[in-house]
Amino acid sequence: FFRAPKGHTMSHSPQQKVKLIFEKFDKDKNGFWSFDEMNDWQNATEGWKMERDAFEEICENIGADPTKGYDLAHMCLMYLDKTIPPELQLDLDEDWEKLFTKQVGKKGIMLL
Repeated sequence: FFRAPKGHTMSHSPQQKVKLIFEKFDKDKNGFWSFDEMNDWQNATEGWKMERDAFEEICENIGADPTKGYDLAHMCLMYLDKTIPPELQLDLDEDWEKLFTKQVGKKGIMLL
């Protein structure tokens, strides 16, 4: 039993998945993840929050301005570019499952 929420389809390209993840946490819709928005994502995917120093260091490493935060291109870089250092790479499939699917007993998966 599969159920897609409004605006979601059953299959997405990797780029579409990154965009949907990004939009889910860009609460103020300014095109950047602030430190607080990034921490909402971090908590939802990993269950813990990041220190500001770590956020600023990651921003530096991916070319983001720490006063603005990550934009969609930065998230695509971390999710999709396998040439960046492994410590900056994110697992798109794992995060997608954590954020957009949940188990529904033995009947399968339901998209959130």
